[in-house]
Amino acid sequence: MEYSYTYRNNALEYMKFRLRNVYGQWTCVVNFVFTFAMICLIISKWTHTNILGKVLMIIGVLIFPVIQPLAMYIASARQAHEMKVDTTLSFDDKGMHITVKEHVQNIPWKDFYTVIRRGTTLVIVPDGQHAYILPARVTGDTREALYQFITEKIRTYSRYADQQGKVK
Repeated sequence: MEYSYTYRNNALEYMKFRLRNVYGQWTCVVNFVFTFAMICLIISKWTHTNILGKVLMIIGVLIFPVIQPLAMYIASARQAHEMKVDTTLSFDDKGMHITVKEHVQNIPWKDFYTVIRRGTTLVIVPDGQHAYILPARVTGDTREALYQFITEKIRTYSRYADQQGKVK
């Protein structure tokens, strides 16, 4: 079986990835608790606070629901803008093949790290340091088949997988 995808991620895809990383972990709880505490502080102290205190409270309540996603979008737009050429990812019985312009890198299944399913997106992590985001618009109807294919290859060949096919 062989799968091949040529694509370039856009800013929105990078932003969704970043937001899922933040709001899919325990840090999400910290964000909500901080925001709730700031709302309580505003309700209880608004009339007894000078203008500087009110400005600081408003900034505090906007940090996680507005400022953080905006900062993530700016960083995502910058990252998408830096990607000047398409990337081609191919998967076959030998491993994963990455092509960017004339540069080709082959990663055999024995050295492959993991694949993560995040909603409709697959995050391919071939070496534990790099990741490739494959959104549903790229994989289309083959997303689940690709996920099963990579998972089976990792389970069978990867030195990072334990007996159940999970990454150590």
